Amino acid sequence: MMLGEKIQSLRKQQGMTQEQLATHLSITRQTVSKWELGESEPDIASLVRLSEIFGVTTDHLLKDVPRNTQFLATHTQTSKRARTTAQWLGGLLVLLGTLGTLTFWILSILHPADFGIGRPDGTHTLYTGLQGFLRTWNAVGLFWFTAAVGAVGLCLLFLSRRTK
Repeated sequence: MMLGEKIQSLRKQQGMTQEQLATHLSITRQTVSKWELGESEPDIASLVRLSEIFGVTTDHLLKDVPRNTQFLATHTQTSKRARTTAQWLGGLLVLLGTLGTLTFWILSILHPADFGIGRPDGTHTLYTGLQGFLRTWNAVGLFWFTAAVGAVGLCLLFLSRRTK
């Protein structure tokens, strides 16, 4: 696709008239028309401004791309699908991590346990509540695993939303 065709296509995608684009660029409508017909080409400053208006790179405007834009459509669709999958997986992991952590907390309330450690120097440490429950049932590692699953899920959720 040639530069003029790209300008026309991007302008129409934005829902702009030649007049509106010309106003944004402080040029005449006839100049925009000549660009789109391939009779002339924009200068460097206008190319940079066009890239900003259309939200594309100057490379996208300048490099010749085959008329078949199927690759771009497929790539965009694949990216959206990957983001959606990451969001679903992230949500599922957050749910599992939260449920796992809450399960340990509720069990520690329903089955309170005290866990004491005596040291050779005669001091004694007593763990109660959730920490006592986890140490009594030797589930500290499993508790931290469920918390980590939830944290990974949160990362997936936030990262998938940042890369739109």
